[in-house]
Amino acid sequence: MTKANTRIAPNDAQLPFLATLLDERTMACIFERHLIAQPSVSFAITQCEIERIKYRPHRNCLVAYRLTLNGDTEERELRVCVGMFEPAEAQSRYLSSLSTAIAIPQFAPVIHIEALDSVMWVFPNERKLKALPILADAGKLRESVVTQVVRSRWGAGWEIVHLSHSVSNYFPEHSCCAHVHLNLFNTVNATRRNWEIIGKIHYDDAGSQTHETMSALWGRSDSDVAFARPLVYAPDQQIHWQERVPGVTLHSLLETGAATKIVLNRIARAIGALHRISGVTPQRIAISDVVEDLNKARLIIADVRPDCAAAVADVVGILLDSVKYVTSEALATMHGDLHSKNILVDDAQIYLVDLDRVCIGPAIMDLGSFLAELIYRGCISGLPWEALELQLQAIVESYCQSVPWRIADKDMAWHTASALIRERALRAVTSLKPGGWNTLREILATAHRIATDGVFSRTATASRRVA
Repeated sequence: MTKANTRIAPNDAQLPFLATLLDERTMACIFERHLIAQPSVSFAITQCEIERIKYRPHRNCLVAYRLTLNGDTEERELRVCVGMFEPAEAQSRYLSSLSTAIAIPQFAPVIHIEALDSVMWVFPNERKLKALPILADAGKLRESVVTQVVRSRWGAGWEIVHLSHSVSNYFPEHSCCAHVHLNLFNTVNATRRNWEIIGKIHYDDAGSQTHETMSALWGRSDSDVAFARPLVYAPDQQIHWQERVPGVTLHSLLETGAATKIVLNRIARAIGALHRISGVTPQRIAISDVVEDLNKARLIIADVRPDCAAAVADVVGILLDSVKYVTSEALATMHGDLHSKNILVDDAQIYLVDLDRVCIGPAIMDLGSFLAELIYRGCISGLPWEALELQLQAIVESYCQSVPWRIADKDMAWHTASALIRERALRAVTSLKPGGWNTLREILATAHRIATDGVFSRTATASRRVA
């Protein structure tokens, strides 16, 4: 029915049933008992897949599942989110959720799984994303939001002939996206057009700042980098709308082995092009923020993985001892969340998307995050360090050719090793993905080597700069 569970559950005395929550086979059986327990429901669960995990050690764990249900006449998809808490908190969250629950055809919207100290919310029921029922319903979207978005972009006279949509990137209690495909008709000149847009809901008002940032970036595209057109921010729903851009994610190219040297060099130039843009956001990040994140990551990793406590303490100690030597003089417009799923590759253009965390900060902090993901992937796939080193070197060379500032090896190494700890290693224990969890020792060892050597490549980069 579903793939075997390969996730390893941390030993957490406050969440004693965590292993069950992470076992897709077992949870499918539990869902069948609790979710499909009504005589009128004739669906059977044929697939149960974990989409996202948010683990807070000794506090709670939220897991988003995507279920495939087979009925007598149809197959359908259903999302559910299960939160595991201490018993008293599970009870109180269940009771508070009942008062605001949105009715779901055929299923109870909120279920208390007492045997697991857990609460299950059936999508689009959600504790913090209050307008999620709108984003998840094509009819409600058409009535309440999309017509306004169409008029803001194309003006009067355009009507929606057909609307279809799909929900993606559901991050419980944080955010969710809807991809909407529209067929439009102009009543004035009898013309038609197809149009694709994306709506993203946040648990807070972050979409407002994102809209302002994207509005400042829109029109600043050049041959190296481009951005999606912002459309409308709906404050009452906390949904930000933008046009969908073409291309495939770098993530998919890396997964299929299609991320060629040419593609990676284009992306390096796109990062440099973003960094050269000024005046788009007042948000700032400093080295002191990174130091704080490193200390937090060290504590969490050591707590969840005691077997790695000494290793993470060692590498973080090296980074904190050497931070005073990091210059990072070049401040730039940073993406702030630069990873392969936020980079779209088209034949003609590189698009940087998901601009919620754009800020001003040390330019190579962004580049370090990008390199850290490639190193992380190399650790998981078993790519020899020598081959990975050449890849990293080529990326830095392309980046250096696109910016007017110097990059010192020691600074590049510091930010790369730092990102390996506070982003990659930390997420390995908070998202509980098998790849990161199983290779955590190697990730820490690689960060240690980079931090100790002060370089990640045998070829110095300090002298390279744009003429």
